[in-house]
Amino acid sequence: MARTRTLLVTATTVLFGISCGSSKGKANVSQDAGACVGSACNADAAACTGSGCKPDGSVGDRSSQNDQAVVAGCTITQLDAGQTGPHGLIELYREPTFGVSLSGIGLDGGYVYFKDEGLLRRVPIAGGPAEDVMSWNVQSWTFVIRNSSVIWVESAFSGKTRLLQASVGGADAGAPTVLVDNIDPPDTILSDGQALYWDVLNSTNGGIHKLTLANSKLETLVPDVAPTGMVVQGTYLYWNDSSTQEMNRIPVAGGTAESVAQIFWGGLMAADDQNIYWNDNSDGVVMRWPLVGGTQNPITLWQSTDMFQQPPGLIAVAAGWVYFHSGDECDSIVRINRDGTGQAIWAAIGAWPNGLALDDKYGYVVTDTVVFRFDL
Repeated sequence: MARTRTLLVTATTVLFGISCGSSKGKANVSQDAGACVGSACNADAAACTGSGCKPDGSVGDRSSQNDQAVVAGCTITQLDAGQTGPHGLIELYREPTFGVSLSGIGLDGGYVYFKDEGLLRRVPIAGGPAEDVMSWNVQSWTFVIRNSSVIWVESAFSGKTRLLQASVGGADAGAPTVLVDNIDPPDTILSDGQALYWDVLNSTNGGIHKLTLANSKLETLVPDVAPTGMVVQGTYLYWNDSSTQEMNRIPVAGGTAESVAQIFWGGLMAADDQNIYWNDNSDGVVMRWPLVGGTQNPITLWQSTDMFQQPPGLIAVAAGWVYFHSGDECDSIVRINRDGTGQAIWAAIGAWPNGLALDDKYGYVVTDTVVFRFDL
């Protein structure tokens, strides 16, 4: 049987204080759970065994993307097609074309949506073949899936952009509809089902903007800000502002903005009915701020132990558990309870994620080459 190779990083404990080898370099690979560590730590490189290793201990036939994600102290396991890893980790889709990168993520109607270069595709959550969902090219890296339609940004030669919406019912679903035209390029787009929100990072028309979907009303919700992260929770939109080192909020209906917490730099955000969560790109932490009783001093939920690793990145929350990408943990998705307990490597994908989404049963990760699913 032909083998598709997934680099699955497994560990029994969360890694603290790795000091040997390059933190992002190639490690020796072994099918023996403890035989190999980083090449700078292992004097006997020839001890490394398994089809993924060469006699000199270097990595053999594996994708360069995943090679670079392997760090000292991690065990790499190969999954055959159809196999299941820890916490139900499986491949829903693997890109067969070399040099083609996957990006973005959206969930709707039993499918995971993702971009295959400029082509929007989807794969069933339950497993099955991937399919193209429309013939229009999705240029932007960010898109929103809602009610069997996709919303994305199309750039113009003038430097302005517009938001388009099209059905995802098939390649002949019809021409896209222009939701709003002649706007400055958005950085991130959010939707709460009633409106779209996006931020513009420039000096002339920067800020957070809102488009009400029912009546196409366009308004500037917050002028002259450059968020490092945004999230909608309840009746408020929250954002991190690195220039003022504050987390702020404003009613989604409009009104007066207020500062609710002090931050260092801020980053991508998530929320549930109890807390606002975010990663801090400069401090290497995951933070939380309680919606009830929160003060100007947020709570540290997780702290990186390796200043040379990538800071925490994508973040999402479901059923009281926070999931986030960590470079400390071999480019894995780490899970921690919102009370700070139960920290564990949960989806050890061994690759940089380009999209992370959760529903009430599964988590989904899009890397350059694979769409993964794991159990919550």
